[in-house]
Amino acid sequence: MYHYQKLENLRDNVSYWQYRFDRSSPSEARVMLNHLNKAKQALKEYKQEHLPHLLEQPKLSKQKEAFIRMSDWSETFEEYQF
Repeated sequence: MYHYQKLENLRDNVSYWQYRFDRSSPSEARVMLNHLNKAKQALKEYKQEHLPHLLEQPKLSKQKEAFIRMSDWSETFEEYQF
């Protein structure tokens, strides 16, 4: 459970620096951006070390369908007679 508490703290830190960056003046924006990037990097490194399954992308659950032009599939509706 400790890993998830630490993960939550790192996510809170990222959201804090994001808030500070959004509210910062143009003169201090670069400093806030550096803090934000450091917080994001720390979160990513922690995930890579302790929770690598969170970085995996989910696999597609269905097959990709072939592209069909709208004019092709709408012709069946146009030819329908009442």
